[in-house]
Amino acid sequence: MHVRMVLAGSLLALTGCSEAGPTTLDGTVGIYQDAGSTQCQDDGWSLDQMKQQLEEAGIPFTDAACGTDGREYSAMCGSPDGKIGLFEIAPKHLQQARALGFDARAKVPDATSVPCSQW
Repeated sequence: MHVRMVLAGSLLALTGCSEAGPTTLDGTVGIYQDAGSTQCQDDGWSLDQMKQQLEEAGIPFTDAACGTDGREYSAMCGSPDGKIGLFEIAPKHLQQARALGFDARAKVPDATSVPCSQW
């Protein structure tokens, strides 16, 4: 009996987990997209270009911000710089966003938003 209760409790605790990560109080899930930018270059996607990509695909978002992935990179021109775009969308749009190159923010746990002027 005790083993069944422990097993049932464990399974119940796991049902709240998802590949998308946690949802916010308003029911949205965080996603991100790597800007594809590199050090010493003026390249990669801008936040406005990422917004446009979501809008053209019909994916509504409630928040958009510039960010960094929180990883450390060697200081070398041409190396990645860690810039990402951060968005909040409804969980039902996650698969569609993934098809566009976005992914669940839970995959970059050290990500932080930064002023776009620091991008």
